[in-house]
Amino acid sequence: MADGEQRRSATGLHLVLHAGTGAVRSARRAVQQWAGESGATVADQHVLALLTTEVVSNAVRYGPPDADVELDAAQERGQFVVRVVDASCELPVLHHQPPEAVGGRGVQIIDHLASDWGVERRRGGKVVWFRVRPGRSLRGTAGPGRA
Repeated sequence: MADGEQRRSATGLHLVLHAGTGAVRSARRAVQQWAGESGATVADQHVLALLTTEVVSNAVRYGPPDADVELDAAQERGQFVVRVVDASCELPVLHHQPPEAVGGRGVQIIDHLASDWGVERRRGGKVVWFRVRPGRSLRGTAGPGRA
């Protein structure tokens, strides 16, 4: 991986991504491949790849330009869980954009496709995480912290 470091274990995936445009592509590909190897359906692989793209692109866009982004993916209690650590203290905000808006729907996409998601502050930044329950990616309810 040209844009960072990757480690796989029996329990999951760990990436250290160097901030930049290649970080998003590297994260998306690594998570989708890991999910496939972990038994995710093709549909769930695509959902995991899309949600990873949204979270990592926000980390790169809003974080310091020279800071690394870390990603951990694992299976926990029958769900796929992805955690992204970045050096920005700015928290993601769920916006309901009007149809004519060009962007600003990333967190809304996460909210609709993840079975659960949230944010945890930590020293020097935050962790944004999401869960995808196999076969039940579309939950249709709003708000972080719901299982």
